[in-house]
Amino acid sequence: MRRTRLFPLVLFLSLLVVGASLAAPVDQFPLTLRDDLGRSVTLRQPPQRIVSLAPSNTEVLYALGLGDRVVGVDRFSDYPPEARGKPKVGGMVDPDYERILSLRPDLVLATGGVQRPVVEKLESLGVPVFALHPQTVEGVLDSILTVARLGGVTRKGWEVVAKLRGRIRAVTLKTGKIPLSRRPTVFWIIWPEPLMTAGPRTFIHSLITLAGGRNIAGDLAGPRDYPLYSMEELVARDPDVIIATTDAHGAVGKLSEKPGWRRLRAVRAGRVYFVDPDLVHRPGPRLVDGLEAIARLLHPPLFSEKAGGR
Repeated sequence: MRRTRLFPLVLFLSLLVVGASLAAPVDQFPLTLRDDLGRSVTLRQPPQRIVSLAPSNTEVLYALGLGDRVVGVDRFSDYPPEARGKPKVGGMVDPDYERILSLRPDLVLATGGVQRPVVEKLESLGVPVFALHPQTVEGVLDSILTVARLGGVTRKGWEVVAKLRGRIRAVTLKTGKIPLSRRPTVFWIIWPEPLMTAGPRTFIHSLITLAGGRNIAGDLAGPRDYPLYSMEELVARDPDVIIATTDAHGAVGKLSEKPGWRRLRAVRAGRVYFVDPDLVHRPGPRLVDGLEAIARLLHPPLFSEKAGGR
């Protein structure tokens, strides 16, 4: 009888132990992870002196509560405001290697793409460097979790990503119901001359899709992530919406002088919009702010205050 009564209690306690072990990740070092350039990077212990070579990486570090470990940042890292007071180590493609070495970092966070030569140079100097190069919104979330593991704060990474996923889901619960035929076509201006846009292998394309739009450059299969686009092709595709970042105000002014611009459906309907570049060009936590902003632009009725939008 006693055994019968004890069994449910033992089972309950066992489940509690198992559940706690699953919910409480243990950060184990030495830790070896593969970065987005395919390199294996090993850290013997959680880094205490971190240099960030990209604004997005800086924002990730601060979102994870690792700002106090940041000893240097690139000259473009300006968010959060506390990052502005950190020692500067040059630009993203022209960092000051001597300055970086003088800061004695036990981890440098870089990006892929244009920073590949920088990564290789730092590696040759014996500096532990890890490259992050996400190309989708999901990839950005994975990068945050990766940095959390590198920093020994995996639990915090889960918390940050869970909140971001919740906000993404709040958007996609609305936009996911929109049939493809009713999704507005979108053209994204990256650069005016030559005209450049965002292709299918970019997180901007991912943002447009999640926000309930159709990227008119989403079917381009060329080698460039941000391909050139002719005005003739833009006129032929005639998008419903045109989006540029706020640093492209002058760009739209230049484009408005080109033949065919004023005939575009988006121009005639007054659906040429501007968004904060820091929210959509930096693959960090604020990318979700960018997603919410784009969704409101593409589908105002769904995200108005009356509809319960943010």
